[in-house]
Amino acid sequence: PYDILDIETNTENVTYDNLAANYANGMITLSGNADMIDVYSITGAKVMSQEVENNTIKADLRNGIYVVKIYNGNTIATSKIIVK
Repeated sequence: PYDILDIETNTENVTYDNLAANYANGMITLSGNADMIDVYSITGAKVMSQEVENNTIKADLRNGIYVVKIYNGNTIATSKIIVK
């Protein structure tokens, strides 16, 4: 349901469809393996940064649109989430 907006990489043969974020019930769930995420408001302010252990991160986000940068080794995927 969420599109990957931008991808930067130094690694070959990576499946980016596996790196996406979803938000529900105060939790960000990642659909792929990740080491760390950064969450930015639509204005560009970083609202959280956290290491990922089990692909689920507690995130108390206000209503709005956020950009989530998902880091996995040398791969960085950017996903958009909408909090209603």
